[in-house]
Amino acid sequence: MRHLHLVLILFISTLSVQAGIKDILNPEKLAGKVREEIAEMDISASVKLVDLDLAEGIGISSKYKYEVEPSYQAKHYTRIDRWKLNTDIKAGDIIKDIVELPVYLNIAKGAEVNFVRQFPSKKEAMLKKPYFLSSLPVNADKALKLHVGDFVSIPTTMSVAVGAGIGNAYEILKTNVGAYVVFSGQFLVHVYRMKDSKVRVRLIAQRNSSYGANSSAKLSFDIFGISVVDRQIKRWVDLDVAKFGGSHGSGHQLIIDYIFDLKTEEAKHAYNSILGSTFKFKDVDMFKEYIKERGLEDRLISVYEDAEVLFKEDVNKKAKRVDRIFKGFNDFKKESSHFKLGLLVTSYSKNKTFIENKISYDDKHGQRKRFYYPTQTDYKKNEFDIFILKAKERVVKTTFGLVPLDDEDYGDSYTDFGFTYDRKDKVFRIDEQRKYIQMLNDTLPDELYDSIDWKGWDEYRSRPNTVASMQVIFKKEALAFLKGMQEKDIRKKLYTFYKERKLVDISLVDGFFKRLWRKLRLINGEERSDIKYISQKLYAVFNSNEFDGKDRIKTLMDLRDRYIFKRMGFKFLMSLVPANELDKYVYINLRMHSKKDEEVKFVFGTQGYSEVYHELMYVNSVLNDRSIDLRLTERELKFKEEGQL
Repeated sequence: MRHLHLVLILFISTLSVQAGIKDILNPEKLAGKVREEIAEMDISASVKLVDLDLAEGIGISSKYKYEVEPSYQAKHYTRIDRWKLNTDIKAGDIIKDIVELPVYLNIAKGAEVNFVRQFPSKKEAMLKKPYFLSSLPVNADKALKLHVGDFVSIPTTMSVAVGAGIGNAYEILKTNVGAYVVFSGQFLVHVYRMKDSKVRVRLIAQRNSSYGANSSAKLSFDIFGISVVDRQIKRWVDLDVAKFGGSHGSGHQLIIDYIFDLKTEEAKHAYNSILGSTFKFKDVDMFKEYIKERGLEDRLISVYEDAEVLFKEDVNKKAKRVDRIFKGFNDFKKESSHFKLGLLVTSYSKNKTFIENKISYDDKHGQRKRFYYPTQTDYKKNEFDIFILKAKERVVKTTFGLVPLDDEDYGDSYTDFGFTYDRKDKVFRIDEQRKYIQMLNDTLPDELYDSIDWKGWDEYRSRPNTVASMQVIFKKEALAFLKGMQEKDIRKKLYTFYKERKLVDISLVDGFFKRLWRKLRLINGEERSDIKYISQKLYAVFNSNEFDGKDRIKTLMDLRDRYIFKRMGFKFLMSLVPANELDKYVYINLRMHSKKDEEVKFVFGTQGYSEVYHELMYVNSVLNDRSIDLRLTERELKFKEEGQL
């Protein structure tokens, strides 16, 4: 009982009000909260629509849920309608009562379909009627009925997971530890409605195998939900307190990206042949396919033949019936770790994924291009509320490199090195804003930072529904320029650079003491060791004749979690190249907006391999399971010919 009391005290101490659990869960007290937040959350248990067959004539048992959130487009809101087909067999359902140890058998034949739309107001996004499954763009005519800016995601998966584990029971927390092997085949169809009569279709086929271990801890009590009109939040059973684990794996992707101008019958026919084949493909037993050499790729190549013929016929024409944006393969290796903490009124999750990608694709003229593209993605999500968990904060940062490869898998001498940062925050608190502004100060050269019209963003105030993104690339030309720089010079510059780091001030008094502290403080032993290590690695990156581009980017990626480099690494690298030529060596794209603030847009320099980068970032999002981030953006709506491959 003593342990139970400690656990309950932990939960109750996280509440912002002095109340008992029964009072907090009282439906009468929650009713107003539900009405306020019901459209902005991802409902934990979906609504089963038993009359779907009568209403839409589809003949599929389905579950439906929707959410509204701030859009990546300024002053807009994103409405997501989700339909899940009830054909899944959950792990352990068949044999859990036969074998004493937990053995997992999961065969998922269903799919979750997402319709994503953008609206200029939250009210309009909340009240708009949902898209039903009958709106699936399975042929050209249905695709044209979508509105400009609509995005439809149709993931089809087939997976077999087999594993066995052992468990130990404790008085309060019950922990299960399992080792598992996962064999899976995945197939994604993403359809974007563009302007005029154009539709963009991305097809991503993936097969992979992974192995790993996970652990979970659960509480031995239930939480009951409430019902508001026809929207339900169902009973929660065995609430997860914490989950952590990791996995390793490798796989192959086929990536195809086309734009169809559906005002022509030929393009309509090509579109229909692709989507028609796609929906037959979802019923294929993928487990048999991926044990055959290249069986998955061969099956898919045959379905887009009509589109490829039209693309080749129109490749040099201004008005194209079908345009191919990307067609290629990706061989990847993936390592991931994750941690999740779930309490009664708060939830925290943090994931880290490292992926080595080898991309090969055919350009417009049929020439094969190959790239090495390693990425590390750090994902953090915080949720906090009473009972109705609302997404408070979501931050994703991806560090990456890009190295052209030859046919022998040897990389160019130098490499691009960069990162992307994406943040969504429902209530951007002042302390969070301070950390964000500090991050911007630690990334952008002072001259650039001072040149940006921040439109009030450098002032601390309430900022609901904040969306911020940034991409920074330190180009391969910059690394080539730094060849010849000596290690002692790198170390001396880094020491001074770090000691003079600009810290964000909250007030005049705060600023005075920070400036005084910077003058008096000494760099401690751990920091000196960090500076020495970073300097040695950068010297090798700049000067080693034995390194190709792959070796250089691997060395740079090894620095990504060092304390000093993680905070100021990119700004320090920028400080080493001539300030008057910075636009030659660096690319920066910064955007941020909120409900109450004007949008800030800042672009500096030019981005080489622009279309390659866009496609590869998309692939990285798929590999990190961020499918809802793959929506139609302003870039797809205003796609430019000169940006294509």
